[in-house]
Amino acid sequence: MFAIGLVAPLLGCGGSRESGGDLPGLADPFTVYSAQLPDGAQMDLVLAETSGGEWSGSFNEASDDNAAEDVSGLFSGTRAGNSVTADILTDGGVKISLSGSYQSDGTIRLTRSDLPGSTLVFHTVKANSAAATRSSVQFSIKFPNSSPSTIAVDSTPTRTDTHFTYYLGVVDQTTGKVSISIRNVQPLAMIYMAQPNYTSLQSEQPVTSLNELVTKSATSTKGLGQFYKIQFQTGGVTTGPP
Repeated sequence: MFAIGLVAPLLGCGGSRESGGDLPGLADPFTVYSAQLPDGAQMDLVLAETSGGEWSGSFNEASDDNAAEDVSGLFSGTRAGNSVTADILTDGGVKISLSGSYQSDGTIRLTRSDLPGSTLVFHTVKANSAAATRSSVQFSIKFPNSSPSTIAVDSTPTRTDTHFTYYLGVVDQTTGKVSISIRNVQPLAMIYMAQPNYTSLQSEQPVTSLNELVTKSATSTKGLGQFYKIQFQTGGVTTGPP
């Protein structure tokens, strides 16, 4: 269930770059699932299990010919046994309910409340092979009434599919994880930050690459950054992999 408070503005600062060395606690907590919508657009879910059976994360949609479907947002859901229920909140503030089941083959079959009668089959997006050598880049963001936070990102993509390239990072060298998706169709990066206390933050920035994200300075306005602070309810459900 979403408890939403708008957090704005955001100051996004292009940061320094560094190479070599491991990022602390970089084990990837996210699983990416992808499905095709009835009109051919793509929908991805970026999910992490925050507690027993409780899933949180983000979602992305992209279309080759319909800009109205190029949306992102936040995901909150649960799995009890093989039953899955969830909500997504779009970057335009629209809430959509999902329901369905987790399958023995690892897929998730879901129906969206705005697409009745259509079952979406989400398959896992295979992780890329680990790079022989690793490097990282950094940028910083500042929330209202707080000190800047440093985001360190592995410069090797963790996953790629038709419309998105995914990267993994950490917040202030802590266990807070960051998933960054760069759209291949339009200039937009979606930054999803999952903190250990189950609080999540989302930012959208108009860039076309990870390099541009870490080198471009920008101060958000109503049209640049959209942030939501989400508290996820937990408790009493069956554990299971996202």
